[in-house]
Amino acid sequence: LQAYLEDNNDTLKLRYESEIENYKENERVRAAHILVQVGPEASEVATQEAREKAENARERILGGEEFAAVAAEISEDPGSSDEGGDLGVFERGVNVPEIDNAAFSLEPGELSEIVQSAFGFHLVQVTERLPARTRPFEEVAGEMAGEDAAAQAASDRATRLSEALSSQIEAGMTLEEAAASLDLGPSY
Repeated sequence: LQAYLEDNNDTLKLRYESEIENYKENERVRAAHILVQVGPEASEVATQEAREKAENARERILGGEEFAAVAAEISEDPGSSDEGGDLGVFERGVNVPEIDNAAFSLEPGELSEIVQSAFGFHLVQVTERLPARTRPFEEVAGEMAGEDAAAQAASDRATRLSEALSSQIEAGMTLEEAAASLDLGPSY
């Protein structure tokens, strides 16, 4: 891959410049959340109990407990509770609007007020903000070279198989026999 990069650096730079839009990233955040589930059809009592549970979690965090520990104990989000509530890095539009709005209004380390969505009550904490940017050529050159190398390998394999099929058909095999001899039969 390194040799390919060195031999094709100018070509890769030209491709990078012509495809620059592919390397733009929107503003992103790394955030975690705690979810206390309660549906929109829940009773007033169940909704109030869920809110109180979320408020209790918020007070614990503001009192010094680690967000991840409280999330692991309380969060009812099966996708993130085992990870301390970690939602990873995301851009606006990936999560429900209520989480997005909270996350993109916070600075790293800040804890949101209680946020309600159709899923229940959330607490959101941002750990990192990543501004919109264009990934530099140096960062994407290896990916581009890998894509080119994979495409070239696929093309080379297709050429070899095509030539082998042609040779075997010229030698008297049927297309089906030649394909089977090269293990190119149906894969369904």
